[in-house]
Amino acid sequence: MKTAEYSIDILFIEEDAYERKIFIDFFSGLSEPFQITTALSLKHAKNLMKRRNFEIVIAEINFIDGHIFDVMKQNAGIPFVIITARGYEELAVLALKSGAVEYLVKDVEKVYLKRLPAIINKILQNKRLEQIKKIISFGFREIEKGIAILDREGYLLFANPVFLDHSNIKGTYFRHTIQSLLSNRAKVLADKLSEIIRSEPISNLTFSISPTEGADTIDFTIAPAIVGEGPDDRIGYILLGY
Repeated sequence: MKTAEYSIDILFIEEDAYERKIFIDFFSGLSEPFQITTALSLKHAKNLMKRRNFEIVIAEINFIDGHIFDVMKQNAGIPFVIITARGYEELAVLALKSGAVEYLVKDVEKVYLKRLPAIINKILQNKRLEQIKKIISFGFREIEKGIAILDREGYLLFANPVFLDHSNIKGTYFRHTIQSLLSNRAKVLADKLSEIIRSEPISNLTFSISPTEGADTIDFTIAPAIVGEGPDDRIGYILLGY
């Protein structure tokens, strides 16, 4: 499995050893940072999901020790992609009604595997958008200053045009940290943000800094993005500046 700055943790539930090998071999050959964990049964999957946080679960419907629906019900916050054999499409539709986000029909040529990366990326993008909506609904309004929304590890979830323009960030920034995006353009600011995020501030912090050597000093404010009252209700940070 390739190493990367960011990995997408996927749980694949499959009883058949040959199918597990094909699945792992396919994803190992991709350039994207997929981290695959396999479970041999529903019991095995439940134990893994108690100990680890998976971003997506990919599974069939029927297993020797039960049906995937029970696992879906116990983990409603995790997206499930269902894989089913031809002739079982009705069960797949039932899975969608039960909360699965997508289903694929197995084929001999394994074309369904080639469709999975695009489906996974779409699911992750939708999750990020939902996170942003939660922040916005909590009180964020459009402003004229540059604004960026980061998750708890510093990955950039959203940036308005003002921030992108002043930071000279072009193209997609999905699955990149704010530090890596700024490292070649505003290294001083990137280093400062790395220091702040590592300290996990719990209150607003305002600082003045020249984003690059020799540039004018600019005031920035970084604030925890809170959507509730519990310790796990912080999505990340809102960064204001420019």
